This record gives sequence, structure tokens and C-alpha cells, in this order.
Amino acid sequence: MLPLALANMVVNSDTSDSEFTDLCSRIETILQRVMFEPNDEITREHVIAMVSNLLEYNTEISDFDVVCNAKNNTSEVVDQNQLRVDVYFKVPNSNVFNYIPIIFGQSNG
Repeated sequence: MLPLALANMVVNSDTSDSEFTDLCSRIETILQRVMFEPNDEITREHVIAMVSNLLEYNTEISDFDVVCNAKNNTSEVVDQNQLRVDVYFKVPNSNVFNYIPIIFGQSNG
């Protein structure tokens, strides 16, 4: 797998640009740990655990969900040597979930 690519979208972001950039950088560092691992159930569970751990101890996040499974890592995604991670999170005093779709691996461009 190659470097991280964000799918150019954060929906309904209530986070500052610096907080968002920091969060993305930390997630990228986590994903570097699985760079040469296969996109299989074990790797996906490992990614969920690592990203969840990061979000759980972030005081600027009040709720979150990390999706990295067969639904967002279809056979097409796996065949392209990519790993898809969808991160949803809320900041305190907000009812809005922020969404960060991440594609880790080779780009098609």
C-alpha cells in the first residue's frame, strides 16, 4: 500500500482546520503500521482497534465510529491494493457527526 488519500471530503465539520489536520496526520501514522499487510479481516480489525483507541482518548471527540469491513472494502477495493476506512466522529456540544472517508493505498490517478 502507498500513502494515505483522503477522499476530499469532510461532511458537516465542526472541527477547526488544525484539529482536523492533526487528526488526519495521526490516522495516517496509524495506517502506516499496516502498509504491507493484506486487506483482510485481521488487518481491518487491527485498524479499527488502533483508530478507535486514538479517538477514544481524544478529549475533543465525544462520540465516534470507525468502519473498516467487507462492506467498504469490496473485492474491487482489495484488488486495487487499497484499504478503505470511514471515520465518523462528534465533537462535544455538537449533534453533528463529521465524516472522514480515507482510502489508503495506490491511487488511480
